[in-house]
Amino acid sequence: MIRLLAIAVLLLCADIGAVRADVTRTLRHPAAESQNDPRGAYPLLVLRTALATSGTDATLQPYPVGASQERVLRLIESGVLDVGWSMATADREARLGMVPFPVDRGLLGWRQLLTKRHDLSRFDDVDDVSALARLRVAQGHDWPDLAILAANGLPTTASVGYDSLFAMLDRGRVHYLARAASEAERERSERSSLDLAIVPGLVLHYRTALVFYVRKDDHALRDRLTRGLEAMLADGSLERLFTEAYGPDVAALALPRLKRIELRNPMAAAGLDAAPPAAWWSP
Repeated sequence: MIRLLAIAVLLLCADIGAVRADVTRTLRHPAAESQNDPRGAYPLLVLRTALATSGTDATLQPYPVGASQERVLRLIESGVLDVGWSMATADREARLGMVPFPVDRGLLGWRQLLTKRHDLSRFDDVDDVSALARLRVAQGHDWPDLAILAANGLPTTASVGYDSLFAMLDRGRVHYLARAASEAERERSERSSLDLAIVPGLVLHYRTALVFYVRKDDHALRDRLTRGLEAMLADGSLERLFTEAYGPDVAALALPRLKRIELRNPMAAAGLDAAPPAAWWSP
């Protein structure tokens, strides 16, 4: 009898330890790709809030060095990182555990065109894909946007990294960059010496979003993040964080005469169709 009680106590302690190991974790996440890359500030804030909202006691630990998008995804696959964020695609959805929720409310698919100020006149008559196809765009070599733009017939040039995008534009190797509405104005203002400008009254759009990724077998973390994000949507905290981060940026997309060029996304992740409609932003 005493032996059975001892075994029961051991099993109970093991169960408690398993729960604690699941709830209290150190989660390793990617660092910024370069020193001049603040794109991770918002998703990291949402990650922290979603974990807290779901009751997950976690310590967030950044990877010691910056890494490209594809490198980050491979680090998650191999277990070096526990969680990361990037664009939702069908391929990534198959490889990793994708949290089916648009962290940025789909703003990643709203693209403003960043160009040299003296080249603005090139876009005066651009109002459809065929007109835009006369000009060349740069995107990161491992970014899904590169394939999306090319699939729509737009001439593309691949960049080896984030910072080199702006060097290519400055040197005249490309005519514009298609930057997310959450990125374009900040990138323009932070590089005043390059004399960049956002093409006024014109935006590209394709349905996609920034999502969290975890390891394929980490169902517990995937479920906790999903619940946390859905709770943030319900209590309004996601809307507050989104507005604080991107309020002025989305205001620029609500102009009455804005020309929108719709692009198809052949790489769309089917899992995002299950996201609540209210999670998506629309002008």
